[in-house]
Amino acid sequence: MAATFAGVTGACAHPDPDAPVGSPANPIRCSGKPDELDYLARLRCPDGATPRWRRTGAGGTTRSLYRVSCTQIAWETTIHFDRRRSSQDEPRAPDGLELAPVAPTPSCRIPGQCGT
Repeated sequence: MAATFAGVTGACAHPDPDAPVGSPANPIRCSGKPDELDYLARLRCPDGATPRWRRTGAGGTTRSLYRVSCTQIAWETTIHFDRRRSSQDEPRAPDGLELAPVAPTPSCRIPGQCGT
């Protein structure tokens, strides 16, 4: 099945850079699950707290979905990752979140437990 980004269908479709970061139309670029986990470990809530997250599904073999929540302020969202994308780090955080410059640990691989 071909991927769809910003109304374009095809195996090499490109994300819409004007769409919100982490949305279906502009997923977080990564090169696999370790990159997803490192990115999630760097996310911060507006109050500086580390959000809770859990994997909620996949959109085919190259997509991952994570539910991210900031419990102190009762806020949550779903973030989309695209594992086919670049080896470069995504420099931006999804709306409502901040991205720390470095992971709190060298390589956090325990889902939902990073930064706690």
